Amino acid sequence: MTEVTHPIEALEGLLCGNAVRNLKRYKKRTFFGVESTLAAATAMAEGDIDQAKRLRALLPALRQAMGEVVKPEEDRAWTRLWQLLLLRVGDSDKPGDLSFDAQALLDLLHEPDDDDLECTPTQAEEASLRARGWADGSQPWRAAHSRLVEFVNDFDSPSNDRFVETTPIFLANDQMRQILWLVAEKLDGPQGLITPHYWSLGLVPLGPNRELLEVIHRGFRQVLRERKAPCQLRWWLRTVPSGGGWHDQMGEAGSAEVSAVCLAMALTEPERRPEPLLDPNRGVSGTLSWDRKRKSDAQKVGGVGEREQKVRSAEAVGFPIALESGSIDDRDGRHPLLFPVTTVGDAYRSLLTTAEPLESWKKSEASKFIHIGDLKTKSGKHIEVRTHRDFFVSEQDGDQDANLPDASELEGDARFDQAELGVEYFLLRQPIWHAEASDNKTLWNMAEREDEPSDEEAERGAGRGMEDIAETGGSGKWVKLGGVTGRWAGRAALLKRALSGDDAWRRVGVVCGAGLGKTTNFEWLASRINRLHDGRGKDLAIFLELNDLPSDPEELLKLILQQMKNVTDRKQHALLKFGVERLLVDGRVTFLADSLDQATQGDPIEALEALMKGRWEKCRVWISGRPYAFRNNRSKLAKLATDWNFLRIGQLEEPECRQLLETFKRPSSPSAVPA
Repeated sequence: MTEVTHPIEALEGLLCGNAVRNLKRYKKRTFFGVESTLAAATAMAEGDIDQAKRLRALLPALRQAMGEVVKPEEDRAWTRLWQLLLLRVGDSDKPGDLSFDAQALLDLLHEPDDDDLECTPTQAEEASLRARGWADGSQPWRAAHSRLVEFVNDFDSPSNDRFVETTPIFLANDQMRQILWLVAEKLDGPQGLITPHYWSLGLVPLGPNRELLEVIHRGFRQVLRERKAPCQLRWWLRTVPSGGGWHDQMGEAGSAEVSAVCLAMALTEPERRPEPLLDPNRGVSGTLSWDRKRKSDAQKVGGVGEREQKVRSAEAVGFPIALESGSIDDRDGRHPLLFPVTTVGDAYRSLLTTAEPLESWKKSEASKFIHIGDLKTKSGKHIEVRTHRDFFVSEQDGDQDANLPDASELEGDARFDQAELGVEYFLLRQPIWHAEASDNKTLWNMAEREDEPSDEEAERGAGRGMEDIAETGGSGKWVKLGGVTGRWAGRAALLKRALSGDDAWRRVGVVCGAGLGKTTNFEWLASRINRLHDGRGKDLAIFLELNDLPSDPEELLKLILQQMKNVTDRKQHALLKFGVERLLVDGRVTFLADSLDQATQGDPIEALEALMKGRWEKCRVWISGRPYAFRNNRSKLAKLATDWNFLRIGQLEEPECRQLLETFKRPSSPSAVPA
């Protein structure tokens, strides 16, 4: 079959010769979901008049052959899929002549549980169907009408501005084991409406008596009712690479209910952000016996059938799987992919992109940085804006408020960026430079130099000391992040690079002159990463002195967990450890190793090698130090990574220098030092 290169040709090939035999053999690949040949052929036909004619010419033979292929339990799904196909391409070349049965499709989209829903159409929805003669007003508007509007307006994948969550479900019986992704999106519309995205589902079997659909809807509906969420949920299934493809038959489906509840909980979180909360590569399998006295997150998780099959399917794709605690015993030992849960709340927290106790620690670390200033002596480099507000205002700035940075320029997390705590403003003015060079030798030469770049030279497009560098045969210059005139854009650019998935930014040297704040800048960056999205960001930052970096990765993990123990209890420790290990393996940790020039204990390069070439090699490692420290360790660091990026922390302006020397007094003070 050649459905990828030309799906219509693939359909033509299937219908030649013994069409019934061919369709039986390739039915899953031909009709199941948006990855099927039929879906791909339909998409091609919608965009090309000639290809649409080719596809329409195949429809009579296709329908005749499918009449002998479809099983009784698939008949409803096939009828619905056929009507949706006609809705998309029609069976006539006349424009707008869509010869499908709208009433039949409405009946097929109706679910018995919808009868108690109050569905009031918007004017646009009603007009959309009436214009096509599909809603004449003689019958009351039903949930099926709302579903039909969704199909008319959006057959394909959801748009990027919608809330979408994904979690695996584990399907098994004594003959097969498979994993599918259960995907759902939050939509405006009738409150409590649950819509299967039938075009995406295709002929996927949902059980002889639609067991899988009933289980998913029951889980969704419980959360929607409990939270009184003014929305509808639309769901579909996707295949998992190496997960076994689409399933042929349904075993027990009850174990997917916990997954459905967790998915609905994530979609209806108050004040949630568009970024997914759930990790799509981590799942749960468990049954539920609803206790009406308990809320959803307090419901007890029960055991599952075909446990061994499901564990083996999780192992095949490397997905951790949460099971009812009684299902995990001594026979499992310390299985790296099994995680015990007792309640739905436990399961939900285990599916989050970051574990709940890890979020607490991240927010705690960010807050600690914010409050670290010593207000009595004004020592250190952290400024408390409420007592030093005038420090940030120059004569030309005029309005003081206008001179304070807008949180959205960095990350837009207004709930956590409380302006009145803004000790960051001191750092936001400090420039960050990026070394750009034609070759590695020139790049290293630039990093090792003691002299600093300047705005004046940057405006001329030159770099400092480039005459000497040119003698190496290469060329390079220092480029200021955020541009020469950008006030805080450089900090946003720095944060972006520290979170980049680009390999070029996995190994970074941060060069800093004496007293310019390499430690403070690393602490700031760690705080910014950890406070993303109220601590629910997908990344973690670990700040540590290079002296404290152990050579054994396991010792490093213990060190990280030791730092976090004060914000967790014993019950949460396993979840915290699992969350940290998952981020390490996925490469979502930025290690900020401070002070290469002060690393005198042990061999810091050996410790860096264990980190950068071990099982956590995907993680980002940034090292700070004075220029001479990079010069002294150049050959060793070059062996650890071929390509390094270099940043340089720039010179402070006069007001900042005065503050560091403690010669600055507030302008309102009688003892203020004259400018």
